[in-house]
Amino acid sequence: MGDPPAVVQVQGGPGDHQETGDLEQTADHGKGLVGEHQVHHVADRPAALDPEVVRQMLGGATTRSVLDPLTPREREVLAPMAERWSNRAIARRLVVPSRTVEAHTRGIFTKLDLPESEDEHPRVRAILAYLGAAGAA
Repeated sequence: MGDPPAVVQVQGGPGDHQETGDLEQTADHGKGLVGEHQVHHVADRPAALDPEVVRQMLGGATTRSVLDPLTPREREVLAPMAERWSNRAIARRLVVPSRTVEAHTRGIFTKLDLPESEDEHPRVRAILAYLGAAGAA
């Protein structure tokens, strides 16, 4: 067995159709690998690698947070929530209507899988998840 194939995204300009065509043709044949000849053709071209691919190639450990599913805005709502701010105070801080904060709060509860229950409040559970993720960072 040889080395695993490299994943490369070529960012070419006008006149680069031949190299791009070679790569597409290889992919169309279902081989999934880029031939040595084509790699030499594109080796001097600018290339971009997905940061996740680079991290995996360098052997970085995958660290996932329970907060990964949240949007940046939902995190902006959750942070002051963890500081005991009300939805109205968060809305003033973010300069948005209270209904927008309520919508983000519902999104947080849904994405963190925190349904309303008689025994536990989802707001408290979301704050605990936030604090746990902050402590793990």
